[in-house]
Amino acid sequence: MDRAHNLNRMQIARSLVTKTDNWNAVELDFLLGREQDELTKAGQQSLRHVFENLTDELLIDEVYADPEIVQQLVTIISILPPCPSIFAVQQDLMIFIDLDHIALSDEHLLAAGKMMAEIGGSLETHHEGVRLSCPSSLLRMPMVFFGRHGQNYAVSAIQYLGEEAINKPVDSKVDALGEILHPARMINLLVGNQHYSIYAHEFLGVQNMNIHLNIPKLVERPYWLAGVALDGMNNVYPWVALDRFTK
Repeated sequence: MDRAHNLNRMQIARSLVTKTDNWNAVELDFLLGREQDELTKAGQQSLRHVFENLTDELLIDEVYADPEIVQQLVTIISILPPCPSIFAVQQDLMIFIDLDHIALSDEHLLAAGKMMAEIGGSLETHHEGVRLSCPSSLLRMPMVFFGRHGQNYAVSAIQYLGEEAINKPVDSKVDALGEILHPARMINLLVGNQHYSIYAHEFLGVQNMNIHLNIPKLVERPYWLAGVALDGMNNVYPWVALDRFTK
């Protein structure tokens, strides 16, 4: 059985747990969620093995990702100027890669940033190099979620920079999702290497969610909709993936 099938089956179990009044239902749901995280790692590839020939110095411990994520990262690093050292770590379902002592042109930034956006990631530059951050899988990943006009949305937590209250009342704002009336929160994102702000009525938190990417091509959808995310109670959130697809 493939991972997606098993993740879905465990998702059904979590939804059943939340419907019980048992005092340990919360703890059991937490354990099932952790099992889903572990299941996501099955069949993933080691970055240390794949990155061996991309640099002179490789500082990677146990970092794993889905083959399509790994291939995208290899392609990105391959199109950039030679990098003398690569450092990578994994935190839960998130990967952070530092390319040290490398300077990128605007063309490199644009190309690499776009490719990072395609995998729900971000690209940051600093005085000593570049940091690439992305989820280890697009089947299950940390998501930030928020509500506006009765609809809840989710965005890759890797791309989340922070959120803040809008202290001065405003009638409406227009962002990538369209118009929002009387927004209360502003959510700041780094998508690839591009900064965006999305407005919301409420910020709801961060949670690892199952992702379903298979939206029928015949279904008309906004350019930012990459799929849907499901939390532990099977609540559905449209995945807002800015710059993942060509507008």
